[in-house]
Amino acid sequence: MVIESGKQNIQAPKPIQAGVGLTKKMALPSEEATETLPLPNASTEYDTFYKNFYKVVREQAESVVQNEEVRKVMVLIEEIFKAAKR
Repeated sequence: MVIESGKQNIQAPKPIQAGVGLTKKMALPSEEATETLPLPNASTEYDTFYKNFYKVVREQAESVVQNEEVRKVMVLIEEIFKAAKR
């Protein structure tokens, strides 16, 4: 993971050619301007989801993942695909 170092008086990035002209916005920052940190370990709880799924199917328990939440995510994904085509 790369974050801003927070150091002061760092040399500004050198302009690069991008599109129709020079820009500093797209240029990589200097080594002093960033700090590289290790990524945190991700923890997953898949077993909790599948235990809930089993209870929903077998015991008519309430689902942790609600249909309305799934619908919202599906609409978002569909809009992303539409935007990518444009």
